[in-house]
Amino acid sequence: MQSRISVGTNKAWFSVCCILLWLIGCIFLAVSIWMLVDPRRRISLDYVNFYENDPLLRYAVSLLMAVGICLVAVGLLGCLAALKEATCLIGFCFVAIIFLLISQCIVSALVAAYYDKVNNRLDGYLYNLIHDRYGRQAWVTELLDSVQFYQKCCGSNSSEDYMFSYWQIVHSPGTVYYVPVSCCAQRQDAYPPHNLYPIDQRCVEYTYDRQPEKAVHKEGCYDKIMTWINENCLIIFSVSLIGIPFEIIGLFITRNLFKKLMNKYHPV
Repeated sequence: MQSRISVGTNKAWFSVCCILLWLIGCIFLAVSIWMLVDPRRRISLDYVNFYENDPLLRYAVSLLMAVGICLVAVGLLGCLAALKEATCLIGFCFVAIIFLLISQCIVSALVAAYYDKVNNRLDGYLYNLIHDRYGRQAWVTELLDSVQFYQKCCGSNSSEDYMFSYWQIVHSPGTVYYVPVSCCAQRQDAYPPHNLYPIDQRCVEYTYDRQPEKAVHKEGCYDKIMTWINENCLIIFSVSLIGIPFEIIGLFITRNLFKKLMNKYHPV
């Protein structure tokens, strides 16, 4: 009788643990999909994706999504295993939780590694994109147009970063253009990177010392991008750590249930 009660108690705790893992998996999926779908979040991922040969932050988001899918599956499978008292499925859940726990640690490590890397190199890289590659490479132009649109900024440190840039030299054949259209205040129906409609049609022609604040965003993008990226890193890092305590507890509960069921159906 005591053994039966003990097995039932372990099954109940195991079921609760599986439901929690399922909920955590749903949170992982929701956050990772939000990062990939929301234009404001996706642009920062696109930026860091091109920022280096190893886009660690995008890898972290993709891995977080994969972990979320697996957690949802393990949660459902675990509930079924508890209901059927299937020792093979419970053993599989134990192994799966170990791998998912390791994967979440990898996500946290990727975010931490990226955070350390980007803080040391972002300023010079951003200036290089603006001064030498904007207007030359399509993906750079579209990316910076989107960043400047959403962050309401211009250049790396200020709008003057476009002075004597490749874009200004090539795209000012007659009238001198001082900033691209994406640096201008936009109408409500504007949408980057191609549908940009400035409120003031002459905003690109104002010299740097005469740019009206209501027409041109003169503040640089560096500080805003750093805040933006740090915010994304913090979200991904925090979310990846949420499930670790529950998974560690789940490992002990799964192990105990597996041992109880083995003693019940395969007594020594």
